[in-house]
Amino acid sequence: KFRGLDNTVKKLATVGGIALLVERTVRLGQVLVAAGSDAEEAANAFSVTFGGAVASLTDEIGDFANMAGLTAGEMQQLLAVTGGVVQGLGATQEESAALSAATVRLAADINSLRNVQGGTERVIQSLTSSYAGEREALKSLGIGIREVDVVQRALADSTATTASELS
Repeated sequence: KFRGLDNTVKKLATVGGIALLVERTVRLGQVLVAAGSDAEEAANAFSVTFGGAVASLTDEIGDFANMAGLTAGEMQQLLAVTGGVVQGLGATQEESAALSAATVRLAADINSLRNVQGGTERVIQSLTSSYAGEREALKSLGIGIREVDVVQRALADSTATTASELS
C-alpha cells in the first residue's frame, strides 16, 4: 500500500516541480520583455530628443552609464529628460546634447565628492530640475543658490534694469 502512495507522491512532486519551473520561466520572460520594452522606449526618447545630435552623445553613453553605475538605456532616459527640459527653455538639439553631457560629468563629480544617497542618477535629476528653476533639490547636494543671486545674474545678462522687468 505504501509503495503505491510513494509513487503517487513522487509523481505529484514532479508535476508540481514542473509547474513551478514553467511559472518561473513565464515570469522571467515577462520581466525580460518589459526590460526590452523599457530600453526601446528610452532609445526612442533619446533619438527624438537629440535628433541629429545623437551621434555626439552615442559614443559617450557607455562611459556615462559606467560612471553613474547605470545601464546604457537608463542613461539615455536621463539624458533625454535633461535634453527635453533644456530644449523647452529654447536650446537646440546640439546645445541640449552638449549641456546634457556636461550635466552627467558634473553629476559624477558631485557624487564623487559628496557620495550622494541615490548616486549620480539623483544628482543628474537634481541638476536637471534646477535648469527649470527648481533649486530646492540642489540644497540636499550642498549647493545653495539664493534668489538674490539669480536676480542679479539675470539683470547682468539682460537689458532689464529692475527685477520687476525680468518677468
